[in-house]
Amino acid sequence: MVKYCPRCGTQNPDDAVFCYNCGYKFPPMQPIQPGEASPYSQPPTQPNQPPPYYPSKPSKIPLKKIITGVVGAVIAVIVILAVVLVVLPHPALAYSASQAKSTFGGTWQILNNESGTITYSNGIFTISYNNGTTMKHNVSKYISGPLPNEKYFEEFEELAGKINGTKVYLYITKCIYSNSSIPKSIYASDYQGSSIHGDINGYNYTYIQYTFFGYPFESEIIAYSGNTLIIIKTSNFGPDESQMVSVLSAIT
Repeated sequence: MVKYCPRCGTQNPDDAVFCYNCGYKFPPMQPIQPGEASPYSQPPTQPNQPPPYYPSKPSKIPLKKIITGVVGAVIAVIVILAVVLVVLPHPALAYSASQAKSTFGGTWQILNNESGTITYSNGIFTISYNNGTTMKHNVSKYISGPLPNEKYFEEFEELAGKINGTKVYLYITKCIYSNSSIPKSIYASDYQGSSIHGDINGYNYTYIQYTFFGYPFESEIIAYSGNTLIIIKTSNFGPDESQMVSVLSAIT
Protein backbone atom coordinates (compact mmCIF):
# COMPACT_ATOMS: atom_id res chain seq x y z
CA MET A 1 0.00 0.00 0.00
CA VAL A 2 1.02 3.56 -0.63
CA LYS A 3 -0.38 6.88 0.40
CA TYR A 4 -0.38 10.14 -1.48
CA CYS A 5 0.70 13.44 -0.03
CA PRO A 6 -2.27 15.86 0.00
CA ARG A 7 0.14 18.74 -0.55
CA CYS A 8 2.29 17.66 -3.52
CA GLY A 9 0.71 14.37 -4.64
CA THR A 10 3.88 12.30 -4.19
CA GLN A 11 3.53 8.58 -3.46
CA ASN A 12 4.90 7.58 -0.05
CA PRO A 13 5.08 4.24 1.78
CA ASP A 14 2.00 3.47 3.82
CA ASP A 15 3.93 3.83 7.09
CA ALA A 16 5.59 7.16 6.16
CA VAL A 17 5.30 9.87 8.81
CA PHE A 18 6.54 12.67 6.54
CA CYS A 19 6.26 13.17 2.79
CA TYR A 20 9.59 12.29 1.21
CA ASN A 21 9.19 15.11 -1.30
CA CYS A 22 7.88 18.18 0.52
CA GLY A 23 8.13 17.25 4.18
CA TYR A 24 4.38 17.30 4.84
CA LYS A 25 3.61 15.54 8.11
CA PHE A 26 0.85 12.98 7.81
CA PRO A 27 -1.65 13.12 10.70
CA PRO A 28 -2.09 9.95 12.77
CA MET A 29 -4.24 7.44 10.96
CA GLN A 30 -7.62 6.64 12.45
CA PRO A 31 -8.80 3.03 12.42
CA ILE A 32 -10.35 2.24 9.04
CA GLN A 33 -13.68 0.43 8.95
CA PRO A 34 -14.03 -2.50 6.57
CA GLY A 35 -14.83 -1.28 3.09
CA GLU A 36 -13.50 2.24 3.73
CA ALA A 37 -10.49 3.58 1.88
CA SER A 38 -7.67 5.49 3.45
CA PRO A 39 -7.94 9.23 2.78
CA TYR A 40 -4.39 9.08 1.34
CA SER A 41 -4.84 6.00 -0.82
CA GLN A 42 -5.84 8.08 -3.86
CA PRO A 43 -4.02 11.00 -5.46
CA PRO A 44 -5.41 14.25 -4.11
CA THR A 45 -7.74 16.20 -6.36
CA GLN A 46 -6.08 19.39 -7.45
CA PRO A 47 -8.11 22.57 -7.03
CA ASN A 48 -8.14 25.13 -9.79
CA GLN A 49 -5.60 27.26 -8.01
CA PRO A 50 -3.66 25.15 -5.57
CA PRO A 51 -2.17 27.13 -2.74
CA PRO A 52 1.55 27.62 -3.37
CA TYR A 53 3.97 25.89 -1.04
CA TYR A 54 7.07 27.80 -0.03
CA PRO A 55 9.80 25.90 1.79
CA SER A 56 10.75 27.55 5.02
CA LYS A 57 13.67 29.93 4.50
CA PRO A 58 16.75 29.51 6.64
CA SER A 59 17.00 32.13 9.32
CA LYS A 60 19.34 34.97 8.45
CA ILE A 61 22.39 35.43 10.66
CA PRO A 62 23.25 39.09 11.21
CA LEU A 63 26.41 40.16 9.38
CA LYS A 64 27.82 41.52 12.62
CA LYS A 65 27.65 38.06 14.21
CA ILE A 66 29.34 36.49 11.17
CA ILE A 67 32.19 39.01 11.28
CA THR A 68 32.54 38.57 15.04
CA GLY A 69 32.73 34.79 14.62
CA VAL A 70 35.37 35.02 11.89
CA VAL A 71 37.48 37.45 13.91
CA GLY A 72 37.17 35.19 16.95
CA ALA A 73 38.34 32.18 14.96
CA VAL A 74 41.34 34.10 13.59
CA ILE A 75 42.31 35.26 17.08
CA ALA A 76 42.03 31.68 18.37
CA VAL A 77 44.39 30.45 15.62
CA ILE A 78 46.89 33.22 16.42
CA VAL A 79 46.82 32.34 20.12
CA ILE A 80 47.38 28.64 19.36
CA LEU A 81 50.32 29.44 17.07
CA ALA A 82 51.80 31.73 19.72
CA VAL A 83 51.60 28.97 22.32
CA VAL A 84 53.23 26.48 19.94
CA LEU A 85 56.06 28.88 19.15
CA VAL A 86 56.71 29.46 22.84
CA VAL A 87 56.65 25.78 23.79
CA LEU A 88 58.63 24.25 20.93
CA PRO A 89 62.36 24.85 20.41
CA HIS A 90 62.86 27.17 17.48
CA PRO A 91 65.85 28.89 15.86
CA ALA A 92 66.61 32.16 17.66
CA LEU A 93 70.06 32.97 16.28
CA ALA A 94 69.10 34.46 12.93
CA TYR A 95 72.14 36.71 12.83
CA SER A 96 71.67 38.17 9.37
CA ALA A 97 74.17 38.98 6.65
CA SER A 98 73.21 42.65 6.92
CA GLN A 99 73.99 42.63 10.66
CA ALA A 100 77.40 41.10 9.95
CA LYS A 101 78.09 43.78 7.35
CA SER A 102 77.10 46.50 9.80
CA THR A 103 79.38 45.06 12.50
CA PHE A 104 82.44 43.94 10.52
CA GLY A 105 82.11 45.62 7.12
CA GLY A 106 82.57 43.78 3.83
CA THR A 107 79.95 41.50 2.27
CA TRP A 108 78.32 38.47 3.92
CA GLN A 109 75.98 35.55 3.31
CA ILE A 110 74.49 32.81 5.50
CA LEU A 111 75.55 29.29 4.51
CA ASN A 112 72.32 27.31 4.86
CA ASN A 113 74.07 23.99 4.23
CA GLU A 114 76.24 24.70 7.30
CA SER A 115 73.53 26.18 9.54
CA GLY A 116 70.68 24.52 11.42
CA THR A 117 69.83 22.74 14.66
CA ILE A 118 70.94 19.69 16.62
CA THR A 119 68.83 17.83 19.19
CA TYR A 120 69.87 14.98 21.44
CA SER A 121 67.44 12.66 23.22
CA ASN A 122 67.51 8.97 24.16
CA GLY A 123 70.89 8.35 22.56
CA ILE A 124 70.02 9.90 19.18
CA PHE A 125 71.50 13.08 17.70
CA THR A 126 69.28 14.65 15.04
CA ILE A 127 70.90 17.28 12.82
CA SER A 128 68.58 19.44 10.71
CA TYR A 129 70.18 21.84 8.23
CA ASN A 130 68.51 24.99 6.95
CA ASN A 131 68.67 23.60 3.40
CA GLY A 132 66.23 20.83 4.37
CA THR A 133 68.74 18.01 4.96
CA THR A 134 68.27 15.91 8.11
CA MET A 135 70.74 13.42 9.57
CA LYS A 136 70.53 11.13 12.61
CA HIS A 137 73.38 9.57 14.57
CA ASN A 138 73.12 6.91 17.27
CA VAL A 139 75.51 7.66 20.12
CA SER A 140 75.80 3.95 20.98
CA LYS A 141 77.96 3.53 17.87
CA TYR A 142 80.62 5.82 19.32
CA ILE A 143 80.59 5.21 23.08
CA SER A 144 80.31 2.18 25.33
CA GLY A 145 78.45 1.94 28.60
CA PRO A 146 75.31 3.79 29.69
CA LEU A 147 74.10 6.48 27.30
CA PRO A 148 73.93 10.08 28.55
CA ASN A 149 70.41 10.85 29.72
CA GLU A 150 70.77 14.61 29.30
CA LYS A 151 68.61 16.35 26.71
CA TYR A 152 70.38 18.81 24.47
CA PHE A 153 69.38 21.39 21.87
CA GLU A 154 71.78 23.36 19.70
CA GLU A 155 71.43 26.05 17.08
CA PHE A 156 74.38 26.74 14.81
CA GLU A 157 74.97 29.28 12.08
CA GLU A 158 77.83 29.90 9.69
CA LEU A 159 78.31 33.07 7.68
CA ALA A 160 80.88 33.57 4.94
CA GLY A 161 82.16 37.02 4.10
CA LYS A 162 84.78 38.96 2.24
CA ILE A 163 86.60 41.87 3.86
CA ASN A 164 89.17 43.79 1.82
CA GLY A 165 89.39 40.86 -0.59
CA THR A 166 89.98 38.27 2.16
CA LYS A 167 87.57 35.38 2.72
CA VAL A 168 86.44 35.32 6.34
CA TYR A 169 84.00 33.25 8.39
CA LEU A 170 81.78 33.73 11.43
CA TYR A 171 80.55 30.74 13.45
CA ILE A 172 77.77 31.02 16.03
CA THR A 173 76.66 28.18 18.30
CA LYS A 174 73.95 28.30 20.97
CA CYS A 175 73.59 25.21 23.18
CA ILE A 176 70.71 24.60 25.59
CA TYR A 177 71.18 21.87 28.21
CA SER A 178 68.67 20.28 30.56
CA ASN A 179 71.16 20.78 33.41
CA SER A 180 72.30 24.34 34.15
CA SER A 181 75.55 23.15 35.75
CA ILE A 182 76.91 21.90 32.41
CA PRO A 183 77.40 25.23 30.57
CA LYS A 184 78.89 26.81 33.68
CA SER A 185 81.40 23.99 34.11
CA ILE A 186 82.41 24.17 30.43
CA TYR A 187 82.89 27.91 30.70
CA ALA A 188 84.91 27.64 33.91
CA SER A 189 87.15 24.75 32.83
CA ASP A 190 88.01 25.89 29.31
CA TYR A 191 88.02 29.66 29.49
CA GLN A 192 88.64 30.73 33.07
CA GLY A 193 91.75 32.85 33.39
CA SER A 194 91.41 34.62 30.03
CA SER A 195 92.20 38.30 30.21
CA ILE A 196 88.89 39.95 29.26
CA HIS A 197 85.61 39.16 31.02
CA GLY A 198 82.28 40.92 31.02
CA ASP A 199 78.53 40.50 31.06
CA ILE A 200 75.64 41.57 28.83
CA ASN A 201 71.93 40.74 28.70
CA GLY A 202 72.33 38.44 31.71
CA TYR A 203 75.22 36.47 30.16
CA ASN A 204 78.74 36.22 31.58
CA TYR A 205 81.27 36.20 28.76
CA THR A 206 84.96 35.84 28.06
CA TYR A 207 86.59 37.39 25.01
CA ILE A 208 89.77 35.98 23.46
CA GLN A 209 91.78 37.21 20.48
CA TYR A 210 94.43 35.02 18.89
CA THR A 211 97.38 36.63 17.11
CA PHE A 212 100.20 35.46 14.88
CA PHE A 213 103.29 37.67 15.01
CA GLY A 214 101.10 40.47 16.26
CA TYR A 215 98.44 40.00 13.58
CA PRO A 216 94.95 39.06 14.93
CA PHE A 217 93.71 36.14 12.86
CA GLU A 218 90.89 34.79 15.05
CA SER A 219 88.59 35.95 17.84
CA GLU A 220 86.27 34.06 20.15
CA ILE A 221 83.62 34.79 22.74
CA ILE A 222 82.08 32.23 25.05
CA ALA A 223 79.13 33.13 27.24
CA TYR A 224 76.71 31.35 29.55
CA SER A 225 73.49 32.09 31.40
CA GLY A 226 71.42 29.48 33.22
CA ASN A 227 71.31 26.35 31.06
CA THR A 228 72.52 28.11 27.88
CA LEU A 229 76.04 28.24 26.45
CA ILE A 230 76.97 30.45 23.46
CA ILE A 231 80.19 30.28 21.45
CA ILE A 232 81.02 32.82 18.73
CA LYS A 233 84.19 32.36 16.67
CA THR A 234 85.78 33.93 13.61
CA SER A 235 88.27 32.66 11.05
CA ASN A 236 90.83 34.64 9.01
CA PHE A 237 90.14 37.86 10.90
CA GLY A 238 90.25 38.96 14.54
CA PRO A 239 87.46 41.38 15.53
CA ASP A 240 87.88 43.36 18.74
CA GLU A 241 85.83 42.85 21.90
CA SER A 242 83.16 45.44 21.08
CA GLN A 243 82.44 43.82 17.72
CA MET A 244 82.13 40.33 19.19
CA VAL A 245 79.97 41.58 22.06
CA SER A 246 77.73 43.23 19.45
CA VAL A 247 77.06 39.80 17.92
CA LEU A 248 76.40 38.30 21.36
CA SER A 249 73.98 41.10 22.20
CA ALA A 250 72.09 40.59 18.94
CA ILE A 251 71.31 36.91 19.64
CA THR A 252 70.50 37.13 23.37
